[in-house]
Amino acid sequence: GSPVTVLQGTLGISVGNADRWEIAPTQTDNFQYTANPRSDPPQMTGADLIVASSNVGTYEEDADFFDKQVAKLIPGLVEMNADIYAIQGIVTGSTGGDDLAARLNAEAKNNG
Repeated sequence: GSPVTVLQGTLGISVGNADRWEIAPTQTDNFQYTANPRSDPPQMTGADLIVASSNVGTYEEDADFFDKQVAKLIPGLVEMNADIYAIQGIVTGSTGGDDLAARLNAEAKNNG
């Protein structure tokens, strides 16, 4: 990033992440915007990856809906046959991510 010579602002807890602090600057004239060159991205050769993304809709939060959700979600994800899954909607601080990964791996093994 760019250097800052003097930073004045309000320190507060991040919205949505109580473990992170943020500074909301009250002045912006001390920022020195400089070029921040990036290296060229790596070249991928001989690799084909399938990336799938899904919003699981607050997975594990609604107990009444959970069984119905899992019955559709897991087979749907397995059917995508992805190498990488990007999942949104896991409730922060829950074990939903671990549960979803375990179920997905078990279903994928069963479908071999």
